Amino acid sequence: KGEIRAYSKENEGSCFIFCIPVEVVHERTHDFEVLKEKISKKKLTSMLVDDITFNHTILRGFFDQLCIGVLDIAVNGLEACQKYAQRITKRDRPHIITMDLDMPIMDGKEATRKIRQLEVDNNLEPCFLFIISGNCTESEFNDCLDKSGKIRANAFLRKPVSIEDLVRTLGSHLVDL
Repeated sequence: KGEIRAYSKENEGSCFIFCIPVEVVHERTHDFEVLKEKISKKKLTSMLVDDITFNHTILRGFFDQLCIGVLDIAVNGLEACQKYAQRITKRDRPHIITMDLDMPIMDGKEATRKIRQLEVDNNLEPCFLFIISGNCTESEFNDCLDKSGKIRANAFLRKPVSIEDLVRTLGSHLVDL
């Protein structure tokens, strides 16, 4: 009772879309609702960095539910670094950055290194930065979270991300935000 569609352009690639009917079950705990409420009261802002528009849409929807403003969206690491540097100059940088690893022009690892260096160069407390990736090896995962290394992400989430994953991750670092 579902639907499958495929679109293809020579030398550009293919897109496959499938729709399946599912029953959505929401079993949110009291703890989840409490964390969600605490996060929404913090008046946090964010920057979303991912080269896939669909991922921005999903994350923006989650952040809207949590009352977290989205200041910027970047489609590659270079654009993210430029926007972050501009925000530092304006003194309205985001509290949270979500960073995809695999992007064109500049990947998430290099962008995270540069953002952390911008923070050091400007004597700023680091923002809460977490990596979101769907095709990351275990060693890349460990590199991203290695606080003694050069990347120094605060957390890592595997795609597809749910709002529950996001709330748990932010909730566990709420003191830092």
